[in-house]
Amino acid sequence: MVVAFDTLAASKQLQEAGLPEPQADAIVTTLSRGFGDNVATKHDLETAVARLEGKINELRGEMNRQTAWTLGTLLGAITVATAIIVAAG
Repeated sequence: MVVAFDTLAASKQLQEAGLPEPQADAIVTTLSRGFGDNVATKHDLETAVARLEGKINELRGEMNRQTAWTLGTLLGAITVATAIIVAAG
């Protein structure tokens, strides 16, 4: 994952705020290294969203299949119960 981070500009900004150059450079280096491991890029987020959408669609399909099976079973049970009631009546 590549993160755009202008280290030179960040170091200069810290120096303008009163930090000595070595300290500013050390802070910027630390931040730059940390960003590489801990920041999600737009592409990372798009990939995660696409995977989640795929999983949601899979679950939606499974729910539809389960609902259809349940309704079919329920209709069958109602038909059998109705037939028993009619035959007994």
